[in-house]
Amino acid sequence: MRVLLLCGLVYSFSVPLCGVDRADSRSSLEADTADYIPSLGSFFGLAGRKLDAIASEYGLYWQPHLTESRRLIRSAARSIERRGTALVLGAGKCREIPLQQLARDFDHVVLVDLDSVSMREAVELIPEFLRHKVEIRVSDITTFTRSFVKMARQIISTSRDVKDAEIRLAGLYLSLDHLVRIPDLPHADFVVSSLVLAELARYANTYVAQLFSQKFGSEISTWKNYEELRSNLFHFAIEDHARLLASVTVPTGVVYFADTTARGPNLSTVSSAEREKILDELVGRFERVGVFRKIQARPEIWNTFDNLFKKLSAIGMDNTAGETEIVYLDKVIENIENPDGLSTDWRSRVAAEAAARLLCRGRLPIDTEISAYQAILQSYQVIAPQSMESLVDHKTFLKDLNEYGLKPFGTAASWFWLEYPCSIPRKPGAFLVNSWTLRWMN
Repeated sequence: MRVLLLCGLVYSFSVPLCGVDRADSRSSLEADTADYIPSLGSFFGLAGRKLDAIASEYGLYWQPHLTESRRLIRSAARSIERRGTALVLGAGKCREIPLQQLARDFDHVVLVDLDSVSMREAVELIPEFLRHKVEIRVSDITTFTRSFVKMARQIISTSRDVKDAEIRLAGLYLSLDHLVRIPDLPHADFVVSSLVLAELARYANTYVAQLFSQKFGSEISTWKNYEELRSNLFHFAIEDHARLLASVTVPTGVVYFADTTARGPNLSTVSSAEREKILDELVGRFERVGVFRKIQARPEIWNTFDNLFKKLSAIGMDNTAGETEIVYLDKVIENIENPDGLSTDWRSRVAAEAAARLLCRGRLPIDTEISAYQAILQSYQVIAPQSMESLVDHKTFLKDLNEYGLKPFGTAASWFWLEYPCSIPRKPGAFLVNSWTLRWMN
């Protein structure tokens, strides 16, 4: 899964599955930058290991995301008549990619990424008789990164001072068209771009930031026009990816595209009034997915829930009426489940908050926890949409694709991926994923 891992250089080579790793085939860029930041191979390998660590802790929460992604990719693949080559961009470990099914259905499957170790692990998980159909290609999928980082290094190493470097780097960020070098990738009947677009410019920008900081002890984020420069780089990466998809997809082919378009929720962006409305919303959503009933069914969990409820009630959380009488939790839950009963607004909010605090403690069934987290995310999305940080301007991307002739067909899909569920909502812990299937249309 490629949320953290996509960018690098245009340099590419194929790795035979039964061969030996080519440790001596580092690109000149990797050698040039080794003293400043990790080489590209180690950079993406480390990112892959970090993702493995997250998956080992939260993998069960990822299952709805992985299941939906694989289902939609299989559905998109079924719309193709010619089953020659399937190309998976930013493949990584293929967690959300139905690699075995693609290897069965297509004559040739090409996995493309800079993390060769993860791709090898993905291939080793499919039946041995299918592995010969899968090619691993270690390559970047941007057209500009190699030239961009080499020019940035030259500018920083030859600049007289911070101001000189800032001016020259600003020119580089604002003039990217001349950097384009198309990667050597095969044409394909089916192209998969899953969770890569949001990260395409990240490595290049991070490289400049680290190198600049090393030499001058200053951060590029402090530049007066930094956001404009960063935005230009990221918008260029969007157009670049649209151009790449158009260049590798055959006229009769189909593209499956999905990306993390937003991340959140971020509690710091939510006002106290919005917080109250979110809890009101959450009461009903928790009731509909059976969170309160699941808690009641387990006495040991109910006791913890009751204690949390009493503590929060004693604090007076959301108790705008200033009531101080003893509140019995079972009565509050009864009223929640019977909307015609006595209204207990602040008590219901406290119950919802207490239930939310029981999550990620290993006590509730995983399906209940997933439903509860999705209810939390939906509540934030409805009441405080600004709490979801925008990652990709997908409207611009689809417009760029349309100009190249690739247009969506069928129904777009949207779902939440719980990357770090235990941090929600104190810290952003989920991604909003959107997907489209595209084909050539006149």
